Amino acid sequence: MADIASYCSANNPSSGTETYSVIGNSTFPNCVANYTTPVGLVTMSVEENPVCNSSGELTAGRIVAYFSPDGQKVVCKVNVKPFKCYIE
Repeated sequence: MADIASYCSANNPSSGTETYSVIGNSTFPNCVANYTTPVGLVTMSVEENPVCNSSGELTAGRIVAYFSPDGQKVVCKVNVKPFKCYIE
């Protein structure tokens, strides 16, 4: 989400809002569907596509990651400026 917020700030749409598909988008290299870390596999999914407004702010979005082997769920959600991440 930090990458997306930074991108919104630097490349805000000229008018209105713009929605970004982030999984597999080379603009956001940290947003891949699955990647392996030294301690396990992380699987990411987008539950709500990130949205930038014409002021360059990230105004919507929800990304969920599951970490194995323990199945821990981490959520990054835009509901306060600019976003928050938490463990569910």
